[in-house]
Amino acid sequence: MSADIQSMRDSLNAMLGEIEIFESEWQKATRPAVLLAPCSADSVPLADLPGLKHLRGLIKIDLKLLEKFLLAKGSKGNPSINASYLISIWEEVLHNGLNVCHLFKTVRASKDPEESSVFVQQAKLHPKLSQTVKIDIVSHNGRRWHRINAVKNSKIIAEFKELDSYLTDDESEENIREAPTSELDSSILVMARALTRAARDNPVTILDENYPVIPTITLHLTRLDPAAIQDPRMDQILEKLHDMGIETVLGPRPLAIHGSLSPPRILPTAQLNLDLSCLGALVSDITHAPLPETAEECERRFTTNLDTSPVVRRLIERGRKSAEDASIHAQQLTAQLLPEIDHELIKTLHEMLVDQAGYSVTDIQFWTTAEALQRMLHTVDDIGSDTEKERAKAIANGDIGGFWASSRHPRQYVPLLPIHIFPFSTIETLPDLPSTGPLCFRSLYHSAASFWSTPDSNRGRVTPHTVHSMMFGASKNITTITANHQSIRAFSRGLIPASEEGIASIWSIGPRNLTSGAGELREE
Repeated sequence: MSADIQSMRDSLNAMLGEIEIFESEWQKATRPAVLLAPCSADSVPLADLPGLKHLRGLIKIDLKLLEKFLLAKGSKGNPSINASYLISIWEEVLHNGLNVCHLFKTVRASKDPEESSVFVQQAKLHPKLSQTVKIDIVSHNGRRWHRINAVKNSKIIAEFKELDSYLTDDESEENIREAPTSELDSSILVMARALTRAARDNPVTILDENYPVIPTITLHLTRLDPAAIQDPRMDQILEKLHDMGIETVLGPRPLAIHGSLSPPRILPTAQLNLDLSCLGALVSDITHAPLPETAEECERRFTTNLDTSPVVRRLIERGRKSAEDASIHAQQLTAQLLPEIDHELIKTLHEMLVDQAGYSVTDIQFWTTAEALQRMLHTVDDIGSDTEKERAKAIANGDIGGFWASSRHPRQYVPLLPIHIFPFSTIETLPDLPSTGPLCFRSLYHSAASFWSTPDSNRGRVTPHTVHSMMFGASKNITTITANHQSIRAFSRGLIPASEEGIASIWSIGPRNLTSGAGELREE
């Protein structure tokens, strides 16, 4: 007996280690569909798997009880713990892998006024509490519910005997009054009926469905061996479960992870939407000017240029910038240029689109909104350097030669020009929700649209112009490239996991400021 207890303790300890690994891999693999460029700040928060912390706490409680039991001399019998149930939960989690989205979820369900089974209490569904139904594991974006039932053969046999006593002892008025409404019933069927009511009362809204989806149910009978019961009613119960649309799993799960825990590979679309921050990065001298050979040279370049820049002097005279601001801006430019030395933006675009995604140059197209283009032109005209103004003007005119004239990169190394303008894309016009295409874009559209109707005071640093660009990219089912990490953090909360489709709805790049400007190119 002591050996069995020690083995159970070892299993629970092993589970704690497995949970740590699973949690880390699950967070990486279920992160939203945001593509991160090298040296881009990881502004996508990692989500916690709901209920996993509770599972870890229950395991620790059982471990303490086991340790106490093993240390107590002369202990007999078994300690009162839930280890077998917790182990079954964990086996089911591993079996479903990345599809798991919630543990220990409780839902409300309508009472069945005709539920008069004598096994209601055995099924842990007391009439006063029957409106609450527990789901051990939720998977597949809420479309599947899993319930662990550790009922043993002896319990089912006892229930059959109880049924027989009700059906034969018809002289007792009390028994007649409490007799079940059907000749065949059990605590398993009572639980199944409650689960099906709960599923009907709690449909799931899925982005790719035009109507709510009723979750399907898996009932895992971990310690039941129907063949050993030798009663035809056991097979009839399993048939009833099947007729109710419930999948039944008998015995323990094989110890194998069916859902891959490898971080998914996500790629952008061949057509791409450029928001204001990305347009600014593409005209910045940081992206195009010859690179310094050392960090010292990098810092000297910006300190000297800003001290002598007529743009900065004009801004100081207007009271929009101080000498201290200019010094801070020089530090920002240095911090942005250093990673550009190792991971050039134009080369990153080429490597991802051509080398990794495999798109031909003729397939790649860049788009933007009329609103983003006008704001970029206005900002560059106000605080851009001469070469930055030339590139901005070239974008507006579709002048390929003018755009690459002062660039260190080969002409059209990435086919940036011409940049196409979405029709009717002024700030006053909102695009329609895409009715077809990958789900990641519909989830981005919904996430961005929720900010559109949010008052400015509750929107944080997410501006209407940012929301506008994201909605247009999503409406066209194309990836939006942005350097605005505040918006990424805000929108990513509503995005589906990248593992769903492998398509990036957002592509995050590092910021590249206008080198003669007063700060990061940002919607204000």
